[in-house]
Amino acid sequence: VHQTPGSPFHHSRLAGQPLPRLHFLDTSPVYFDRHTLSLKQGQASMYTLDGRMRFQLALSQEQEEAFHRRKLLEAALLRGGAGFELHFTFAPEQAPVLPAPGAAVAAATGLPPYLSIEASA
Repeated sequence: VHQTPGSPFHHSRLAGQPLPRLHFLDTSPVYFDRHTLSLKQGQASMYTLDGRMRFQLALSQEQEEAFHRRKLLEAALLRGGAGFELHFTFAPEQAPVLPAPGAAVAAATGLPPYLSIEASA
């Protein structure tokens, strides 16, 4: 807010005046990146400004596998209903990488797949 050139609160527009105080609403989400969260055997470990928190996550087998198989982009802590909710965003699943045509020949002969050898007549 204070560094973005187009912001009305950019420090150059305030000309020596004190910076305005920013206040986040109680309903503001808190975002965590994938480096602040880990999951092991149903227990989540999340690094916060107050230190590391550990808590149980009730995940289905499919959900837990997603944590290990897919790339976690971010986790958002949201106030919802009577408490808080964690929302996870994963990168889309990628199609499996198929071997290139001729890869089996290359593996067997040591030749690159784009090279073929014909017997001379």
